[in-house]
Amino acid sequence: MSKSTQRGIIALFANNSVAANLLMAFILIMGTVSYFLIQRQMFPNFEINYISVTASYPGVSAQEIEETILIKVEESLKDVTEIKKGGDRRLPRWWCGDIGD
Repeated sequence: MSKSTQRGIIALFANNSVAANLLMAFILIMGTVSYFLIQRQMFPNFEINYISVTASYPGVSAQEIEETILIKVEESLKDVTEIKKGGDRRLPRWWCGDIGD
């Protein structure tokens, strides 16, 4: 009888059960070790890298929005030391659509 000349990882493990069992034992041991060593937290710590403030004030001009909302928000955030960049972007009404009307 001639031996089969199959090649590949599946053929290797099908012909060599000791190698397959050693690989299985290695995977199980490493999985158990990593289960006990991995860091887990119920509520992990993370940083929020940006903040977005959206205000809709229908029927009011851009000047009034700046005076009543934008300046007050900027003054409130002025003392926060972690803010590196501040600015405002006003979108035209046609861009935002008629939300809330």
